[in-house]
Amino acid sequence: MTSIRTRLLALAATVVVLLPAAPALVQAAPSGVTTQIQQGLTTAAGGAGYDTSQNGGNLTRIIGSLINTALSLLGVLLLLYLLYGGFIWMTAGGDEAKVKKARALITNTVIGLVIIVIAFALSNFILTQLATAVSGGTGQ
Repeated sequence: MTSIRTRLLALAATVVVLLPAAPALVQAAPSGVTTQIQQGLTTAAGGAGYDTSQNGGNLTRIIGSLINTALSLLGVLLLLYLLYGGFIWMTAGGDEAKVKKARALITNTVIGLVIIVIAFALSNFILTQLATAVSGGTGQ
């Protein structure tokens, strides 16, 4: 147990030492450089086939981005639960109650992951069909 406390203390000390250096790492570039960077990024995005217009996107694209972001955050949360369940199982030390708790947590996490994947596929299909209907069959 002291090993975990020592590692957490070392991590906290590292964050405290490096945190004051963060403002120095994000200083603003001169305006001419940022314009050149923006032009280069726009050229690269256009070459990759992305829409580089500044109209802000249509409603289905915005809704799709919000849904994808929410499902991504849920996926990360489920990954953390899966790691927690594995940690409980690995540190159970033969205690059957802890193993049962960890097994239930991992099972529920996998079920949640399947639900999120189905929700992603369903929302992607619905939004694609909606975008196709709204745009007159082009799917954009």
